[in-house]
Amino acid sequence: TSVGMSVISELCLKCPSLRVLKLFKNRLDDAAVSSLTEIFDRSTTLREVHLSHNEFTEKGITQMVEAATFSKRDASQPLWLRVENNKVTSQADLLETLERQYAVCP
Repeated sequence: TSVGMSVISELCLKCPSLRVLKLFKNRLDDAAVSSLTEIFDRSTTLREVHLSHNEFTEKGITQMVEAATFSKRDASQPLWLRVENNKVTSQADLLETLERQYAVCP
């Protein structure tokens, strides 16, 4: 759950070549976003983040996409952020908003 996310974040930040982070089906919610955004910013080799089947809302997902967009990662390497099956009212509306505001692909 989000309660343990700070421990996971500390561990991830000790892995200088972290490429894939799989945290699907962990009951994570928007309380975990600050730890995840720190990972996005400091893990410059990160390429895949699997967060499907959790409890993130539109607000939390938008914060993560913004953090990934402005992180220190190599912009020539895309970040695959899987966030399907979370607590999003309208996935189509969220995707449209993210496409308009950030460099995301469906």
